[in-house]
Amino acid sequence: MRRYELQKQAIIVNSMVDLLTTYATPKSQIHALTHNLQAQLWNAAEMKQVIEAGGYTPESLSAKAMTKAREEIQKIDALIALRVKSLGQLQQSYEALVNRSVMQERLKLQNELLKRDLQAIDVKAVEQVDSEEGKVRGNRKAKSGK
Repeated sequence: MRRYELQKQAIIVNSMVDLLTTYATPKSQIHALTHNLQAQLWNAAEMKQVIEAGGYTPESLSAKAMTKAREEIQKIDALIALRVKSLGQLQQSYEALVNRSVMQERLKLQNELLKRDLQAIDVKAVEQVDSEEGKVRGNRKAKSGK
């Protein structure tokens, strides 16, 4: 994404250079202008002269360059949004994979706790049922003996 941001900045700088130069401008001057704009040397006397000679202020030059390169900037913004979405999905997948073992361990521990709880309940229930069955059997024998 940093690469896309740098690309956007380069597009804007190139657009500003295009606004301030003509086809007759020497390449050395174009390179110097590009370098100064990339370094954001707006307050340099040489830069102020070039910008004013073009009929712009630093703010108006920047605004005009962004307007001129709007479509390219929007394409790069769309690519950034797509990359952010892809990274978000990748992160969710990674977290699901990493957390899977943790969740499995947690579920195993919960199952063990439930088994212990059920065993404790089953023992008491069986003891109560056995004692009740003994009473019922004893009553049956007593009745049949009469």
